[in-house]
Amino acid sequence: MKVVIIGAGMAGSALVDELLSLEPSLEIHLFGEERTPPYNRICLTDLLAGAKLPNQLLLKSLQKFEEEGVKLHLGERVDKLFPKLKKFITSRGKTYS
Repeated sequence: MKVVIIGAGMAGSALVDELLSLEPSLEIHLFGEERTPPYNRICLTDLLAGAKLPNQLLLKSLQKFEEEGVKLHLGERVDKLFPKLKKFITSRGKTYS
């Protein structure tokens, strides 16, 4: 089964973890407008203050997502949804099913 998650923030990342704990064989695609993997936004002030490095905010590494079989679509905002057709179009003009 294929699952598409729109929003690669903390909630989207938590949903990935929960779904994989229930069914490790899912094909998961995670779409996010930002070009960075999901990170802990709560710690942004620590980053700005110089107390943390950018990679210390990541919820998991790109390698971990890859190992889990999660397909990341970073820097790709979902612009239009067509629920009845089970399709959507992204900011890059790509259509996905």
